[in-house]
Amino acid sequence: MILGSCLCGRVQYAITCEITSMGLCHCHNCQKITGSAFTPAAWITYDSVEWREGEEHLTRYESSPGIFRCFCRHCGSSLIGVAPDHNLAGVYARTLDGDHGFAPSTHIHTSSKAPWYQIQDHLPQLPTE
Repeated sequence: MILGSCLCGRVQYAITCEITSMGLCHCHNCQKITGSAFTPAAWITYDSVEWREGEEHLTRYESSPGIFRCFCRHCGSSLIGVAPDHNLAGVYARTLDGDHGFAPSTHIHTSSKAPWYQIQDHLPQLPTE
């Protein structure tokens, strides 16, 4: 089981499945929600997320039809993006507690990449928005 939390610690979650993929998402929404060039996210099934503490402190924002961004209403930490109808979730990697040795395997939505950011690695790049 992998644990994660927000900055203030009010919201805590567990992932009950193995993380098999981590990507760097360059879509416009991920750029806006993090204030950065991309979001490192671990891809899992939504039903493997357990809110252990503080679910009542979560705010869910529908950033695209059927896609919700969940963040702590106290500290503002973005924790996870979910598409419940597809049983898919992207856990924002730096909300995971501890170092689990995960590394990104791909860049996604590179057609929306920030113009000032140049990808410097040799990971596969998927341009589709």
